[in-house]
Amino acid sequence: MHDSEFIAELVIAIDKGITSKSQPAIESLYKKYNEVFEESRNYERILMEFFDFINSILIHLRETTIVKSYVIHSLFCAFLYIRDELKDSNFNITNHHISDDEIVRNLSILADAHELHDEDGRYRDYVSSCSARTTNAPQRTIRTEYLIRALTGNL
Repeated sequence: MHDSEFIAELVIAIDKGITSKSQPAIESLYKKYNEVFEESRNYERILMEFFDFINSILIHLRETTIVKSYVIHSLFCAFLYIRDELKDSNFNITNHHISDDEIVRNLSILADAHELHDEDGRYRDYVSSCSARTTNAPQRTIRTEYLIRALTGNL
């Protein structure tokens, strides 16, 4: 995924919540904000805080599947959920504040299941959502739920 396209996908997540990737949606985003982007400072703040967050935890996970673009997108949606900024989400997961070490441990568990293609274990839905149609809303939703659980100590 190209960097500008990836950032556009993250902005769409801020704008609309979890959606399937589509070129028309990206083009619509560019048209919508081409001249006036009143929320630019807020969106920039959210993106910078997310990149600071992942920079602090992904240093420990950079050799894992957690760094795949489709997982990072879902991690961003999980980040938005925790901040009560994910639109149209139907997750009912309590936000327990946990340490970065615990977050890394939880994300490592998901990465291990993904890397082992463990489609029979406890995280089979997560693994399956990483196997095909990774940019479709249903798969993004499943991954986001597991990542919310990993970030909140509910894994």
